Amino acid sequence: MKEIESIVYSLRINKVDWVHLVGENTDIYKVYLVDSDKGSVKIDIKGKIEGNFTFSESIEVPNGHLTKKLRSTQGLEYLEKCDFTSGTTPNRKVLEITHQLLSIQNFKSIKEKIDEKNHFYYWIKSQVNREDLIGDIAYDIVSDTRDIPFLEYSELQRRVEFKTSGYWEINSFRDHNKEGSVNPLLCLKLAKLEFDLLNKKKKLSKFKIRNTQGFVYFLQQENKEGPIKIGRAKDIEKRIKQLQTSLPYDLYLIGKIDSVDYISLEIEIQNEVVDRKVRREWYDITIKEAETIITKYNGK
Repeated sequence: MKEIESIVYSLRINKVDWVHLVGENTDIYKVYLVDSDKGSVKIDIKGKIEGNFTFSESIEVPNGHLTKKLRSTQGLEYLEKCDFTSGTTPNRKVLEITHQLLSIQNFKSIKEKIDEKNHFYYWIKSQVNREDLIGDIAYDIVSDTRDIPFLEYSELQRRVEFKTSGYWEINSFRDHNKEGSVNPLLCLKLAKLEFDLLNKKKKLSKFKIRNTQGFVYFLQQENKEGPIKIGRAKDIEKRIKQLQTSLPYDLYLIGKIDSVDYISLEIEIQNEVVDRKVRREWYDITIKEAETIITKYNGK
């Protein structure tokens, strides 16, 4: 489970909208996992785990008579039927992981569970591109633990202590016993300190009090025909300008309600007229009905 957790966490997509299987008949040699919001992950069924599962921001994948576009469940069913008798020799471990990824589908929930556990190892692996001491120790840890799916902080600490005699990728770590050089264990402790501080900030942000002072507004076409929009905003003029860019007509402000909790108030008012909903925040009510609601709630 640690191995698949590590791979899922490293993927830069959150879900699988489509699976593209590339190959002849049931002799598949490449698989693309496509998240329409993020991009795609290419899997080379014949390749090694290292350097595989590569991400691209593009969702463009090879398209031809050898490519099949399927939903994730269909892709899993098809892949399970592959007999690989036409020449492709799959890496069985990569194939097994691909099956697991297709059966999961929703990677975001897995990542959220990992984040809840505050796994330091996943975080440090994501810091390799930093140009500081933490980036250096992250680079060395990734180089040293490339084939390991997961390590607790205490295990990483023991590995760093064990390697104090040398064999580090970063030159300053190799000579850390010399004057002026950097102790890799100290870098690891600095990284852990930063990681803990980040997690404390995340926890504190959950208790942040939101500013809910704002307005619930009622808008209609300038000719006062058609449905009325019931929405919320802190700055109504700014909100109207935003809406105006996507509409072919001008908007008329019927009225607004000032509220200390405009989020709850919007929900309450929309629930009152939910049976008159046309689409999204547009409702089939009259100007008179809108004015009655405005008077009622401004009175509060």
